Amino acid sequence: MDSEKHAAESGFRRRDRFIITAMGLLVFAVTIVLFANEYTAEWRAYQGEFRAVVEQKFGAERARQVPSGLQQIWLAELQRVDRCMTCHLGIEWEGLEGAQNPYKSHPKEILNSHALSKFGCTSCHGGQGYATELAPAHGNVEHWEEPLLGSDLAKFYLVNDRKAMMQVNCNICHRYDRNYELRIPVSVPELDSLCVRSSRSLARAGLISTR
Repeated sequence: MDSEKHAAESGFRRRDRFIITAMGLLVFAVTIVLFANEYTAEWRAYQGEFRAVVEQKFGAERARQVPSGLQQIWLAELQRVDRCMTCHLGIEWEGLEGAQNPYKSHPKEILNSHALSKFGCTSCHGGQGYATELAPAHGNVEHWEEPLLGSDLAKFYLVNDRKAMMQVNCNICHRYDRNYELRIPVSVPELDSLCVRSSRSLARAGLISTR
């Protein structure tokens, strides 16, 4: 009887050791994968390339001032989190207007009236603000209904004016701006014309109705 009990206990101990060892190896493997994903993230490559662009144009001292790690803005009033500037580090930099995306500066005349800290990026441009990989951040994923309103989407819908899809977004905030001076870099007639032209471009592509 004692030998049978001892054999059973030994079997349980062997089983428990096997389970504990297997779980430990699984946790170790998951940890390695998580660290690998973190240190090979796509945005790290963009940040490294941006530093190289800054160093080439402004010098090593200025390149050392480039922030690192995830960057984000929390827009409480809009209930949005935008991490676009994790890769688009040059948005508010002067002197990078001629650089390629995602390193170029944003047109200053727009930011002067639409501060990044107040409006963020996705409220105008579309995209998935909290994503940090290219495809998800640009909203080109299943079930995301606000993709980046840029040239790729314009080409897909055969819209000739690549800016039209984003410009028609002006209507979200400025639809009823008619009887007072707007604090934006265009006059009211110019805004009306901009939105009308954009709407017509989308209507010709069959994306919206003008009725």
